[in-house]
Amino acid sequence: MSLYLDTPKSTTSHRHGSTKCNADPLPSPFGRKPLLTTSVNRPATASPHKRVAFNPVSPTPQAAKSLLSPKFDVVKSDWLSEQATRTCSPGRRRLVRTLTADRFIPSRALTAHRLHDDAPAPAASASPETYIRAQTSKYYKSSVAVACGLDMNQRILQFQPAPPERKPTIDLLGRGVQTVTRTLKPSIVAARARKVPTSPERVLDAPGIVDDFYLNLLSWSPQNLLSIALELSIYIWNASTGHVGFLTETDVLVSSLRWLDDGCYLSIGKENGSLEVWDIESNSKLRTMKGSDDLTRLLSHCWSSHLITSGSRAGNIVHHDVRVLQHAVQTITNAHKAEVCGLEWRADGMQFALGGNDNVVHLWDARAAVPRFSKTAHNAAVKALAWCPTQTSLLATGGGSTDKYIHFWNTTTGARVNSIDTGSQISSLKWGYSYGTGQEIMATHGYPDNSIGVYSYPTLQKTGEIVRAHDSRILHSALSPDGTTVATTSGDENLKFWKVWDLPKARVGGESTLAENDKQMRKVMTIR
Repeated sequence: MSLYLDTPKSTTSHRHGSTKCNADPLPSPFGRKPLLTTSVNRPATASPHKRVAFNPVSPTPQAAKSLLSPKFDVVKSDWLSEQATRTCSPGRRRLVRTLTADRFIPSRALTAHRLHDDAPAPAASASPETYIRAQTSKYYKSSVAVACGLDMNQRILQFQPAPPERKPTIDLLGRGVQTVTRTLKPSIVAARARKVPTSPERVLDAPGIVDDFYLNLLSWSPQNLLSIALELSIYIWNASTGHVGFLTETDVLVSSLRWLDDGCYLSIGKENGSLEVWDIESNSKLRTMKGSDDLTRLLSHCWSSHLITSGSRAGNIVHHDVRVLQHAVQTITNAHKAEVCGLEWRADGMQFALGGNDNVVHLWDARAAVPRFSKTAHNAAVKALAWCPTQTSLLATGGGSTDKYIHFWNTTTGARVNSIDTGSQISSLKWGYSYGTGQEIMATHGYPDNSIGVYSYPTLQKTGEIVRAHDSRILHSALSPDGTTVATTSGDENLKFWKVWDLPKARVGGESTLAENDKQMRKVMTIR
């Protein structure tokens, strides 16, 4: 790819409700309620004989009609009897009624339940240990039921004949067919919580990193070069050799960093709205590009082949073509009502996603001037965006401190397919692969616990967690080119590396570049 070079210049370095039982046993088919009498011991009176007057009541037309109605025999609720018991108290006797079930009519509350009561699944933000306890309990119940010859999906009382048994297998060839009975484990047991290292592989000192949630100051290239901005300076760390190099010092604060897909060029977004492109091999600046709003900082930008799309604090986005002199090929004003803090192109270059401080996610087609979908499910700023590497139309978005949700979107239909309540502020999202659970997504968190959470997809179970990964909120993260290691930075001025995932199946034969130099990089180092 050829870049247009500027003129050389001097470069500075469903729930069931409670049922209320009526006092009357059964509703009377006549117009009035029957007289409920109870015998109570009373002191003998002077007259031992009593007269009981019989007053026949003819049924009303409505009652007679209900007597002939076929709905009269319909049982609408379980019948519960009233058993009168007496308790003695000083001075008087009082009547106490207790409810018991009839012996001929079974209680629906007893027959509706199955052999086991499915306990509610743990919340998505629960620890992996909670998932293990829930899964172990379910697996234990399943094992006991199988050992007792019980069907987990069978009712305790069945008012229907049993289905016919399956005919035995006919051995036509006389080879002695052997039937092997194997119990299938519950599907939830398949996704087990796994061991995630709670200690970083290595720690680098990063003094002077700007503690701003909306900036993007960390990027890892396909050539295994990690770039980081510390105040006005930009440094390059070679993960293969451990060498730290100084790239340049800017006149204003750096707001965003991003590598080209081939790892040869680094783009730098600055507070004054300008965008610089640097050649790493020659350690020289190729050109400086300015957008429509020069005085507004570029919080995020992303490469797509020869295009750089940048989002500014004013809510505008600009498409820059680095091959031509007039680089601003398209400018879209007011794409967001607030600053654009998240921007990601899809791998095929057909769509890109924008996240803003107005709590909105916009999904754009590459050649469209208006967004294809606008999503307002988040209640906080959306900085974390991540396209799934195995499903091109799957996008994950994460909200800030007042939202704490990860939403998964189908960018072809615009539908939300899943959500996770993480219980914490989300600053970044990364996709990865694990041998035990398959596809996973990692979220770095800010307040309140500054943790790292790993979730399996699509089961959404938390399979790993690193509590208190940093002393303050995690600001940025970057994924290594082999997809196994994640680098995180925080306001505590530490750059930490975590071995979270395994090599994908297609790359198992290869070897991680970081693993090759593991012995050399064990010691604590500093960027400067």
